[in-house]
Amino acid sequence: MLGTSTDITNRKEYEEALRISEERYSLAQKAANIGSWDWNMLTGELSWSELVIQMFGLKPGEFKGTMADFWNRLHPDDIPMIEEKIKATKERNENYRVEHRVIHPDGNIRWMLETGNVFNDKDGKVYRMLGMVQDITEHKMADELLRNSEANLNSLVNNRNEAIWSIDNNHNFIFVNDFFKQNF
Repeated sequence: MLGTSTDITNRKEYEEALRISEERYSLAQKAANIGSWDWNMLTGELSWSELVIQMFGLKPGEFKGTMADFWNRLHPDDIPMIEEKIKATKERNENYRVEHRVIHPDGNIRWMLETGNVFNDKDGKVYRMLGMVQDITEHKMADELLRNSEANLNSLVNNRNEAIWSIDNNHNFIFVNDFFKQNF
């Protein structure tokens, strides 16, 4: 009988270290509410972390790993902007940064911030894009509330028949209402 034996202790240690590293990476993404994606531009294969799948309103197994899955989830009004940004990123090796909406299967619309970088082969041709996604819907809603509040305040202040102004510590005007502008 003939046999061989190989010590795989080192390999097992590396595998355990990799498992722990991947676990930490996943926990960090969850803590920061940031998901990751990886797009192989040669094959068209797209992989999303679990968190991205959830952000796009999908259940495990519903994402098929194609760019078509991505495009089908986007708000139609945002598609041309995203196409242009991807084109610019590929052609000029720019960082990819875009805010866009996704439509969940239940019709709910969410805002995403995506950032990414391209990778080039030895000939300088782009072959891969790797990035992160963050759901910024609450930020967008807060911004909208703030804009509406400011508009209401400006309307109220500018429709008064009295002068209203604000100055800084150096006595420079920061704000004057319409009545002030017309009468002083």
